[in-house]
Amino acid sequence: MTFRLYDLRLLFDICHPAEVHHFRHLYRSLKKRGWTGLFAARDKDVTRQLLAAYDLPAVIWSEPGQSVLKKIAGIPRDLYEFYHIVRTFKPDVMLSTASLHSSWIGGLLNIPHIACLDTEHRVGLDRLTLPFVTVKLVSNSYQRRLGGRTLRYNGTHESAYLHPDRFQADLGVLKELGVKDQDYVMVRFVAWNAFHDHRGDGMTDRQRIDLVSLILNHKKVFVCAENDLPADLQPYRFPLPPHRFHHALAFAQSCISEGATTAAEAVWAGTPAVLLNPFELGYIQDAKHYGALVQKKAFTDTNPDFWENWLIRSKSGYRHAIQTYRRDHIDSTLFMERYLLSYE
Repeated sequence: MTFRLYDLRLLFDICHPAEVHHFRHLYRSLKKRGWTGLFAARDKDVTRQLLAAYDLPAVIWSEPGQSVLKKIAGIPRDLYEFYHIVRTFKPDVMLSTASLHSSWIGGLLNIPHIACLDTEHRVGLDRLTLPFVTVKLVSNSYQRRLGGRTLRYNGTHESAYLHPDRFQADLGVLKELGVKDQDYVMVRFVAWNAFHDHRGDGMTDRQRIDLVSLILNHKKVFVCAENDLPADLQPYRFPLPPHRFHHALAFAQSCISEGATTAAEAVWAGTPAVLLNPFELGYIQDAKHYGALVQKKAFTDTNPDFWENWLIRSKSGYRHAIQTYRRDHIDSTLFMERYLLSYE
């Protein structure tokens, strides 16, 4: 099958807020060519706010369960709801991160489904989805061989929206944050309830409080969290709308994150990061190879001396590593666009 190069209908399946960023520039570019897009999104974390901030055509169709068991129990309902969205919108092609509903409904209705993958340890879910995916797009750093129609590119999901050709940080965010010459650290806590997080173990509230206290000995801190923060950390919650997060991240002295996506975003925004996460993802190993990122399996895998050394080291010490990393990788939005325009 060969795509017409005009008037195509694209369905973007959004299961995580980062996927709004991942696909939004692609949508804008293809819209200029006369293509029509729809973001079919789960109401997870700040997804709704991002869709509104970027004025993207969207339908919110599902709220993800708060545990793996609830997610599994909700699969029949999700398939029913997503089926009706697809039948109503009638897409020519669907893009996702290989979600269960896009894979199964796309296979059922014989709709081409392009899956963008970057999470190697979701093996169980991939067994259920990838047989129904038309094409798999993965970074060169992706560590598994998926077989079938797989295309590799020298970029990451985050380079689709934070590549220097795409993103220029707005200095005005410092005024919005109420910081002038103050150094600050961005901290990201995750909920650890995704399908692919089932072998991960996040920080306790006590550990989160201890980490923030260590940072406050040296710098100001802003905290973003997928779930509720303990009362002691509420005063440090990131105060701006979510679409300003990357601008704040770019001017931070460093980023400390339980989530791999945020750690990778920090590097692309020009900020060194510590990832507190046990999973050895390909794109994280790649950033580590350049010296732009440090990974620890857990907060308990660190000690006060580690944080002391990390927090007093100048951001400029990582500038060359980050610049080299960004120079050596491509804008993945351009890759996706060129692929779609030449799809056969």
